[in-house]
Amino acid sequence: MPEEFCDTQIEAVNWGLMEVRFFKPAEGELADSLLACAREQWLRFWGRIERELHGHEWMNGVSFGRGDAAVSPHLTGSNG
Repeated sequence: MPEEFCDTQIEAVNWGLMEVRFFKPAEGELADSLLACAREQWLRFWGRIERELHGHEWMNGVSFGRGDAAVSPHLTGSNG
């Protein structure tokens, strides 16, 4: 389900990105490594979202639905 995928995987990476960028628990090479890992995870997320869409405009097929409501805020608030 898109909700579970967003609330468990995407949210975790977004939170980690925010932590590294704003609170700076790591800097230099360690921060660069963490951000690179997040980028790789985001590439996998985008691949999954593309597969879920199956060429449709909306996650639920022909119209906006619950899946879109779950995915949209996570994608809009991300710049991973």
